[in-house]
Amino acid sequence: MPTVKEGYSLTQIYAFYKEKCVKNNEKVLDKKLHRDVCKEFNKMVIQGALEGKIMKLPFFLGSIWVKKFKVDWSRPAVDFNATRKAGHTVYFTNEHSDNYNARWAWVKLNKITPNMRLYTFTAAKPNVRALARILFSPDGHKRFYK
Repeated sequence: MPTVKEGYSLTQIYAFYKEKCVKNNEKVLDKKLHRDVCKEFNKMVIQGALEGKIMKLPFFLGSIWVKKFKVDWSRPAVDFNATRKAGHTVYFTNEHSDNYNARWAWVKLNKITPNMRLYTFTAAKPNVRALARILFSPDGHKRFYK
């Protein structure tokens, strides 16, 4: 099945928005304001999710949040850096978070939008790092849902 390897940029989204508004004879925002609104919305969604809220997306696009889960000790993750230094296999224990780990989650409403199962959500690196900082803080993992 062919897949799209790259996402859409704000420039492409603005071109689509502008084309749609021109067809409907509506007032069009300038490119800078459109970009600022999109970036501010994305920051608001990410910040809400990092605070432990379930952020519902508009237009039936589902919800984004941070989901925590217990570490599966039948297949624990290997800490390759510590393994190289120690000379034997060392596993991540997650003692700082009471053996919990967390990841970004996106629940899609497949019944509303066709082919929604083909889309994925991958958090940007600064958002993953922000989640890691929260998990390493005392009681940081307690704000997230299972």
